[in-house]
This record gives sequence, structure tokens and C-alpha cells, in this order.
Amino acid sequence: MELKTYTVKELAAALGVSDATVYRRKSAWPHLRVGGDIRFTEAQVAEIVDMLTVRPIEPPSEPPRKRYGIMASRGPRPSR
Repeated sequence: MELKTYTVKELAAALGVSDATVYRRKSAWPHLRVGGDIRFTEAQVAEIVDMLTVRPIEPPSEPPRKRYGIMASRGPRPSR
């Protein structure tokens, strides 16, 4: 069974970033060290793409609660 791996240059080209960006972020991304080289498996590339995917934020299910406390209990400021 042959495991397909990607080099830093191949991953950078696939993501549309520079080689330097891949080297900077490799500590946060899953990767392999083969000798002195850094390699990425297909599963690791999929995980990296998933980490970089922007997902919409869901709105809260409840309306915001009424504020309580010193500032919330004060009415309008008196005019002088």
C-alpha cells in the first residue's frame, strides 16, 4: 500500500499560499517528518482544509437578557 504524501510546495500551491506560510503554520497543522522533510498525507490535508474552513456563526436561540446591576438600574442622567 502506497501512502500519497504532499510536500510543502505542493500543499502551498493547493492552498494558494506561500511556502513560508506553510512552514510558519506547520506547528499548528498535522504533518509528518520524513528524514529532514515535512510531508502531509491526504487525510492531514483534508484536516487542514477543514480547520481553515470558515463557518457561519449561528444566531443565539434566545433574545438577550435584561441587564441588571448598577448601570442598568440608573435612569437618565439629571440635567444641571
